Amino acid sequence: MSTFATLELMLQEIGGVPSRMTTDNPKCFALQASKYDPLLNPAFQRFAAHYDFKIECLPPADPEKKGKMERMVPFARRLFEAYPKDFVSLENAQGYMDRKIGIANQRRHGTTTLKPLTVFIKRRKSLSNRFLLFLTKKRRLATP
Repeated sequence: MSTFATLELMLQEIGGVPSRMTTDNPKCFALQASKYDPLLNPAFQRFAAHYDFKIECLPPADPEKKGKMERMVPFARRLFEAYPKDFVSLENAQGYMDRKIGIANQRRHGTTTLKPLTVFIKRRKSLSNRFLLFLTKKRRLATP
């Protein structure tokens, strides 16, 4: 599955399109990382134009700016390390992770004392409903 197909699934799962997408600098997003003016991948620019969101590539070698994004990697790794050792299928593993993340989203955050799901639902109202329009009137993206 391509990166853009995965992003489309993410937009479908959250039920909307954010006005801005913040990313790191993999080649599928930025051909050349830069603190001030990254050279964006034209395919990603078309994807962003298609869904009408702004792209924010984080500056390279600046881990303080990537805290929220980077923190999820060890969290997901710890969850998956607890996965039963008798691997059945990718779908089974995804279901396991979805259940575990669902539980985690119901717990109160240690610092903010807010439930992540509650925060997401409040922020979700700011998502554009454009995605629903794209589902009914899907345009094909041109590939490079």
